[in-house]
Amino acid sequence: MDSNMICIRKPVTIFKKIIKDGYYISSSYTTKMGYWCSDIALENFGIDRETSFKITEVNPSYVGINTQNSIAVSLLNEWNKYALDGITFRGIPQNYPLSETNKNDKGIVSKDSRVKGHRHDQTAISFLIWKYRLKISYMETKNIQSLTATKENKYSKAIPLTTEIVQNRDIKFEDYYKTYNKWGNKKGLDKIRFIILSLIDTIRFETKNIVYKLK
Repeated sequence: MDSNMICIRKPVTIFKKIIKDGYYISSSYTTKMGYWCSDIALENFGIDRETSFKITEVNPSYVGINTQNSIAVSLLNEWNKYALDGITFRGIPQNYPLSETNKNDKGIVSKDSRVKGHRHDQTAISFLIWKYRLKISYMETKNIQSLTATKENKYSKAIPLTTEIVQNRDIKFEDYYKTYNKWGNKKGLDKIRFIILSLIDTIRFETKNIVYKLK
């Protein structure tokens, strides 16, 4: 694991979805898989590039599978198959280092100039979610830290009120995040500001979720 995941509220909604739907898959992305899928993986999926630009890219930080659900188990088995085939997760020929999948400036990942790189496990699960027509959840999880283009840490200024689990990739601060709470351990005016921004973020995520359901 390259990150910490902490429950800041009881994960009731997440487990209800796992029981009802057979799975739980969340994403914080709004981009399309076509930008992050290599030519080799695309061929393995059996779809063309234009189709890949219709598929939502998912970051599979939070995946729950109900083993009593046949569709969810099929997804898990296929995801595992892609992990072991030596092609799909890697995305590029063996003679190139994996670091080349972070970009596509040499055309190693794809001959299509629109492609930005290859995202390994999340490219595969994005395809499978589309294949099995599964629902993506946006409401219950939150990545609170990410890297900027200059490799600097960027921390979230809010946590939506619907969030049940937060993820932080900056594992150097493990002890701190063990006590991370729903208000981000803020105090005084910082806490008030954090609460207000969290309320705004909640409305934004609720709107995004409604729009997604209408598609």
